[in-house]
Amino acid sequence: MQGAHHADLDIDETTGASFYSLEILLSKLIKFATIVILGIYVLVVQFLN
Repeated sequence: MQGAHHADLDIDETTGASFYSLEILLSKLIKFATIVILGIYVLVVQFLN
């Protein structure tokens, strides 16, 4: 992903916005998925005890 960012030859206000937005979105999705998975795991462990 970083390579695509540096491949942009015209540096302007859209350079950071386009690529970093995607990176932020992917990061948030991964964090959300981790929280959901761990949350379900905790509920299952509590239910079984």
